[in-house]
Amino acid sequence: MNVKQLKAAFATNDGVKISKHFGRAEYFEIIEMNEDKIISRERRANTGAHQHHTHDHEHGGMHHEHEGRHNQMAEIIKDCDHVIAGGMGTPIYNALTSLGKKVIVTSLNNIDEALAEISKGTIVNHTEKLH
Repeated sequence: MNVKQLKAAFATNDGVKISKHFGRAEYFEIIEMNEDKIISRERRANTGAHQHHTHDHEHGGMHHEHEGRHNQMAEIIKDCDHVIAGGMGTPIYNALTSLGKKVIVTSLNNIDEALAEISKGTIVNHTEKLH
C-alpha cells in the first residue's frame, strides 16, 4: 500500500542521517510529501534532547522527568503523522502511538531512503529495538 500524503518527523543530528536514539537527537527533520513529491522540509530543534540525564531509572523522580521530556518532544512534532528513529524507549513509543502517530523504528540510516520506503509502504518497523 503506497502512502499518498504524509508529514513525517525524523530524529536526526544533521538532517541527512536518522538518529539511533529518538530522545537524544538534536533535531527533527520534518518532511511533508504528497504523491511521492516533497512539498516542504524544515528542521526543528529537539529541545527535550538537551535535558538528558543518565539512565538510572531507580530514582523516584525520574518518571516525572521522562514524562515532561516526552510531552515536550511530542509537542514539537504534534503536526506530524509519522515519527521515525533508529531506536527509542518503549515509554515514548507508547506515548506517541497513543497520540495517533505511526511510529517507526528503522534500521535504515538515511532519511531520504527511509522516506522512499515509507511512501512505498515497504519500510520495516523494528520494534525489537525498543528499550
